[in-house]
Amino acid sequence: ITADMLVNLGRQYELSQKNVHPAFTAINSARNYMLGHIEEKITIKQLAEMSNYSESRFCILYKRFYDSSPIEDLLSARIEKAVSLLGYNHMSVTETAELCGFSSINYFINVFSKSVGETPLRFRKKSKE
Repeated sequence: ITADMLVNLGRQYELSQKNVHPAFTAINSARNYMLGHIEEKITIKQLAEMSNYSESRFCILYKRFYDSSPIEDLLSARIEKAVSLLGYNHMSVTETAELCGFSSINYFINVFSKSVGETPLRFRKKSKE
């Protein structure tokens, strides 16, 4: 057995333990809703209510199950969608930001730049070359 196999077995065991946790189904359902509605304004309060947990407990469980916060997950999904849209259509950056759930163009540019390493406009220009 190689070291990689042991690491993979350990990860599979961890995931199986998360899946049997009594809260996993509720948290996962809220996560699926969130990721299916990334263009909407979604709050931690809404997600916590969906799962019947307090906001703080919801965030703790979410982090335990997915190794990231709900906000990090949501922003990541929004940026992934933005990358796809910027690479394949001719919408403005503002329109793209709105379609991805960002209400502020400045916030979108900031989050996109930190995540991708360049501004949305520069990314679009590079993807068209």
